[in-house]
Amino acid sequence: MKVIYLLAALFACAFAQTGCDQNGAWSDTAFNQLTNQLTAIQNEITRTDELLNIVNSQDAGFTSTQVVSLLELYVNEINQEDILINISSYILGMYCADVTTILDTYNNELVRLEVLPFLTNLTIDLATNNQTILTAFVNYFNIKDAQAIIDRSVPLSCVWGDVTKDKNVLFIVDRSGSMSTTFTSAQDGKVYSRIQYVGIQLIQILQDTLRSYQNFNVLYFSDSTAILFTAVQPVNDVNVNAAISWINKFTASGGTNMLGAMQTAVKDTSLDAIFLLSDGEPNAGQGQAVINLAQSWSQGNSPHSPVNTISFQAGGTFDPAAATFMSTVASVSGGVYRSVN
Repeated sequence: MKVIYLLAALFACAFAQTGCDQNGAWSDTAFNQLTNQLTAIQNEITRTDELLNIVNSQDAGFTSTQVVSLLELYVNEINQEDILINISSYILGMYCADVTTILDTYNNELVRLEVLPFLTNLTIDLATNNQTILTAFVNYFNIKDAQAIIDRSVPLSCVWGDVTKDKNVLFIVDRSGSMSTTFTSAQDGKVYSRIQYVGIQLIQILQDTLRSYQNFNVLYFSDSTAILFTAVQPVNDVNVNAAISWINKFTASGGTNMLGAMQTAVKDTSLDAIFLLSDGEPNAGQGQAVINLAQSWSQGNSPHSPVNTISFQAGGTFDPAAATFMSTVASVSGGVYRSVN
């Protein structure tokens, strides 16, 4: 079963406009109920089994702080590691301060080093705040090893999430007129349009995150669709450089023919996963058709292939209908939903 991140409390969330603020996790009330239910189970292995059963049935992701709280329910370090491994795809993104808190739960620095690579690859602010992580180590040689691990790590994309789980992936980007909306990034203080920022984030994962064994393709859509390759191509310098040049030429204009984009996408029968990013709903009358197509495409593959969705609404008034629509597309296809604002 593919992992799903859905908005547990869509209308209760506060939405800042900085480009990487994330929503879509368990509400505070639901999370407290979860931890209370788990605390009532004495055996840690049974507790882990129950956690995974609940997570799969509730379809919600975890914030960085919630991950810390879950790990605090466990004393056995092996069980803590198992939890991290099993809920990794549900983590919306870690922050260095919380990574340090998690590391501090392990008494042995060698165990901290063992866990560290797993955590750093889920960390959003690794490039700017990685020195915080080093405070979890005292031994000189362990500090050096920790720094080496950090230097080798690839931060999680705050927009696209984890893009390495499937071999053949397609990135679909909305370039309709509303993607010209601008906002100030909390990361660097610069002003970006939505389409510009998304393009930068996409280029970063093509260059730094995708693995050499993966294949990829990119599709942009507004009134019509434009696709980079006729089918997914290997991740190599030639293809990535071609993608960068292609991505940089797009500007925002026109409507949101999402159905046309999805129809073009599913023609590639080799796809294992689709990442669909939009700031709104599709053109009038297309909504249910997009949902039906995502569901039928997913179920027509074995194992089921996900349509992972990103509702990117930085800089504007939050549109709950658009967010709900994107979460539904992910839900029916066993995909990952992210709300980025």
